[in-house]
Amino acid sequence: MASAPAPSSKAKAVCVACRARKKRCNGERPSCSNCTLRQELCSYPPPRRSVATGLHNRNLDNIHQSSEQLQLPPFTMSDNLPYYVDLPSSILQSNPILGPDTLWLMATTDDQQSLLPYTMSPQELSAPAVQDLTTDITNQMTAAAEPHAPSASWPACELPPEFWSVETSTLASSTTLDPEAASPALPSLPSQGRMDELSGIFFQRFYPILPIFFEERLSAALLKATTAKPEPESSLLFAFLALVAGSHPAADVKSQQSAWYGKARHLYDQTLHIPSEPLQTLQAAACIVLHALIVGDHSAAWLVLGKAWRQCVALGLNQMDSASAKRNGPSVEWRELEERRRTIWSLFMFDRGMCFPIGLAHSIDERQLRVNLPMDEDAAQNADSPPQELDSVLFTPNLRKLLSLVGAASQQTPPNVFHYLIISYLLLGRIVEHMYQPESEDDEDEDDAEQHRSMLASLQQDVSHMRLMLPRSVTDVTSAAHLDCIHVVWLNAIMNVNTIFLFHRPPTRREQSLSCDNDDGSPSCSASSNWQICVAVSRKTALLIREASLVSTDLLVNPNVAAPVFACARILVIEHLLSSSPPESGSRVPHASGLVADLQVFLLLFDRLSEAFTGVGVKFRNRVLDLLEQGPDIGKEMKAAGSKTLLENCLKWQGAALAAG
Repeated sequence: MASAPAPSSKAKAVCVACRARKKRCNGERPSCSNCTLRQELCSYPPPRRSVATGLHNRNLDNIHQSSEQLQLPPFTMSDNLPYYVDLPSSILQSNPILGPDTLWLMATTDDQQSLLPYTMSPQELSAPAVQDLTTDITNQMTAAAEPHAPSASWPACELPPEFWSVETSTLASSTTLDPEAASPALPSLPSQGRMDELSGIFFQRFYPILPIFFEERLSAALLKATTAKPEPESSLLFAFLALVAGSHPAADVKSQQSAWYGKARHLYDQTLHIPSEPLQTLQAAACIVLHALIVGDHSAAWLVLGKAWRQCVALGLNQMDSASAKRNGPSVEWRELEERRRTIWSLFMFDRGMCFPIGLAHSIDERQLRVNLPMDEDAAQNADSPPQELDSVLFTPNLRKLLSLVGAASQQTPPNVFHYLIISYLLLGRIVEHMYQPESEDDEDEDDAEQHRSMLASLQQDVSHMRLMLPRSVTDVTSAAHLDCIHVVWLNAIMNVNTIFLFHRPPTRREQSLSCDNDDGSPSCSASSNWQICVAVSRKTALLIREASLVSTDLLVNPNVAAPVFACARILVIEHLLSSSPPESGSRVPHASGLVADLQVFLLLFDRLSEAFTGVGVKFRNRVLDLLEQGPDIGKEMKAAGSKTLLENCLKWQGAALAAG
């Protein structure tokens, strides 16, 4: 039985201009009769979208026909994505077609139209409609650029005369509708031989601190990106080149680093919350963040990290290993699954490590993570078949339970230092959150004060418990495997800065109201009561650097340890300033044995970091030298204020200003 023909439209559309003037409109395109007399192009409101099931499949062929008429690529995904793609994946599990893997497939497969709740009609993709939309936007921009006096809602005193008129050409140049106009020129790409050299440099120098690639999969992705037509548009390609170029000996490769970084930033900024190549886009974000930290572009690193996390949530990757996610949707090849996990955990460590020095709010909410910890490196790189499930540890926000799970896994296989490194960053985030937690406005609020003390005691127990749980092979360089040594140094630096932030904390208003001597050890004096613990862990960090340098200085060339080492150096600088001040009796307090030598160790480490990475080592080295020039009074103030004074902008540092100049 033949289906009934679709009903025709009962009335023609009325253009925006005729509707505003209340004129009769014949609905012709590109201009109706009235607009033709005025020599204008019509602008029509978008037609209503049909969500009827019967119209859904019938419109698919028309969409591709309209795309061919416009010489556009076939329709893959509407820009007006449904609201539910931004919801947490825990909410989406009730719908069997909206699990995390399904959302992932929406961005990686061609069969995407059936996953959307509606299909755009042919009129929405027709050439006149696109032309009308462009004309309407241009008219609005031109109208906004016309000179006008302040209206009643904007008094002249609030709107300076220089804002009464705007140059139309300036506005058009800054709000161009052509996406290619704002795109930086395509930098030249290295030859295949140079690309292989850069890949080798990455796995030798950067892979231990950014282990998010399998070598075969990375080579395939780079080859595909370099041969893309009409030109390479992969953010991963340019982010990878920008990250590694500074370590290549050739001058022509190093000279392209800034151009590659700018192109990578531009391409990543163009990605949507569900990118076309999800995994490679997130890997590109991780490379951009690391390079931004190396060169000192902290603002870009923080913003890119926030966007990358939201893309993870939109794709459902924050709960990729939850029980419901495993039940719904198809599985992927195990190497790609492992790269997803490692990328997410690398972003997590960047988030915690990048925000703590200056007290910025974290982007990643650990309570929303249901992702297995990375598998053992030897098992991942040498396995031809999928490793057993016992190699994976499912993350839980419960720190004690997580330590027990990791400890149990260490009894079956050699301890995974990277697991303990992730937990140390988890602990760092909680300590910093407690340190920067807003205080109650009521100084007499006993409940708030008791909660503060209880949380502080719990964090102290967590630090102590974790140190006791750490095997010696993950804390001692001489007992660790050679490939784990760089992670051992990294782990100890983070754990030591955890102790410093926990005990050299700023005093609360309640504690400031109590009169106490800085040296009497009173518990009410937060920044001073456990000062010797902070000095001890700082000197332990210097000893660790000495031990690692006996093996190789490459174990210390890690941009992620620069900020923790500076926090330790700052403690020793304060101790040095205080020991240099004469007491009231007129005699000097002798320097602690080896204190100056420990400070020299930190300065030498910053020298090696500045040789390998531009920016990160020079900034902290000059800041240490600047602090050493201060007097004893500044040392007393820094000791009493706690580690929260690190919230100061780095641009205000005299040493950083000298380095920039």
